[in-house]
Amino acid sequence: MGALVQSVSERAGFDCGPEALRPAMNLIRARTIKMLEQLPVAEWESSSRCAGWSVHDVARHIRDFALIHTARLAGRPSPFGDDPFDPRSSPAQWLRHSEGTPTTQTLDDLRRLAGEEAESIDRRIDDPPVRLWWSPLRRKVHWSVFSLHIFWDAWLHESDIAVALGRPVDHTELDLQAAIFYALLSAAAPHAWAGRYLETSFALAGSPSESYRISHVGDDITITAGPGQPATLLANTTDLIDSLAGRGSDLQGVLTGPEDVVARLGLLRKVGTVGT
Repeated sequence: MGALVQSVSERAGFDCGPEALRPAMNLIRARTIKMLEQLPVAEWESSSRCAGWSVHDVARHIRDFALIHTARLAGRPSPFGDDPFDPRSSPAQWLRHSEGTPTTQTLDDLRRLAGEEAESIDRRIDDPPVRLWWSPLRRKVHWSVFSLHIFWDAWLHESDIAVALGRPVDHTELDLQAAIFYALLSAAAPHAWAGRYLETSFALAGSPSESYRISHVGDDITITAGPGQPATLLANTTDLIDSLAGRGSDLQGVLTGPEDVVARLGLLRKVGTVGT
């Protein structure tokens, strides 16, 4: 992904094409699996950063979303049925299907699904869907933006495990850029449900592109990256991504800027971010 990607829009996807998704997804899958492979047995049952979830629960959730992703890419029904996604309840319901699964099986599933996912993404690049897809955030999106949600979810949960266990996460420009794009898309989504679109800009310390903007054309939300854009809001990159998704400090503690804009960006955290 990296600096070549300058924008992502809900309806059109990546400005340089869906091929930009592939390396980011491959990276997060490989890095998470490697981390899990290195865990001592006892740490699988340790508490994660997600309230009430162990490390193994989080790993099973990552596997659940990978199952949903591969099924969707292949045109199959969801393995968990057709009920609308609710971040406050759906992830816990999915976990019931794999209760009691040994850690070795969870790892085997993740390895298998990572390979299937990569192949399915390649096929979708060559044969894209005709219609837009409904995203978990109730927005009509390009299929690659649906997949970007899956990446973002896995990226967050990798940190939910690593931070709780005191393990470092070696983020790269590749995965940081992908996480920023979807974090900002997700922050803008709740307002768009009511037709009230956000227009604002960020200077993010530690980010690949320094500056980012949320805008829209009609009902299509776009995130644009690039140095030199005037910024209304200032934050540290990982602190902002965590806070938007309900981790760490409230936005008022990590985001500097006009109070009304900061408050509007916090809506996603309020409407439900458990297991997103």
